[in-house]
Amino acid sequence: MLPIMGVVIAFGMREWRREVGKGAMSYGRGLGTGLLITIWSTLFSIVFQVIYFIFINPGYSEALYQFQVAEMERKGMAEDVISKAEPAMRFMMSTPMLIVFGVIGAIFFGLVLSLILAAVFKAEASNAPVPPPAEA
Repeated sequence: MLPIMGVVIAFGMREWRREVGKGAMSYGRGLGTGLLITIWSTLFSIVFQVIYFIFINPGYSEALYQFQVAEMERKGMAEDVISKAEPAMRFMMSTPMLIVFGVIGAIFFGLVLSLILAAVFKAEASNAPVPPPAEA
């Protein structure tokens, strides 16, 4: 998912620089553009996750919990340790927490990618005329 996010942010910055900035874009404008793209994609992701976890696959949290328990058993953890960890695991794997972790992760990685890509796409204004964008 991270490479897709990077490509989308890069395309957005490139298009802003070409269409709006007329070939120029400051670091701050690039960072702002990347963060706006991140925020919008995160909002769409939240809508998808809510639909998925509530309507499409309402048993996802339970399946994830059962998978983690099976992994703990496979590693030879004692049954009492697993049972003591159950409330915390159920809380962390609940639908709201999965959405919260997804949002935090998306914003964090979007920020990191935006910081990097803003430096890559930063361009000073030049006096040379900017060629019009190619027709697709």
